[in-house]
Amino acid sequence: MPPEAERASLTKTEQELRSKQTEIDTNDKDRTTRLAMERGLALTERSREELTQELDSLAASRKELAELNRRRQAELSDNEVLNDKLSTQIEAINKQTIELTRWENLSKLIGSSDGKNTATSRRESRSRS
Repeated sequence: MPPEAERASLTKTEQELRSKQTEIDTNDKDRTTRLAMERGLALTERSREELTQELDSLAASRKELAELNRRRQAELSDNEVLNDKLSTQIEAINKQTIELTRWENLSKLIGSSDGKNTATSRRESRSRS
């Protein structure tokens, strides 16, 4: 290869190597900057072990609260069933009270079976006085 061709080849290789080196330097700076930013974003100073322990503790608390919530929901459901039963009983008592009042009023109008307490005898007793 003639010296000029060799020189041109070496110059081309040199430019390629410089270009690659520039690219490597740029990537290195970018990564160094990104690493510094990531380190700056550290959310806590605590170790991974401490965070894992806290996470486990919180998970256990969450599980306990979920169980408590389940029990409360069951109690609420039981109370709703009892309230429905009580409402039904109150309604039945109210109907019985109405029926009792009706019979009491009827009894007052009719009187006793021996005739002493009839509406006519009450009218007569009023007229005598």
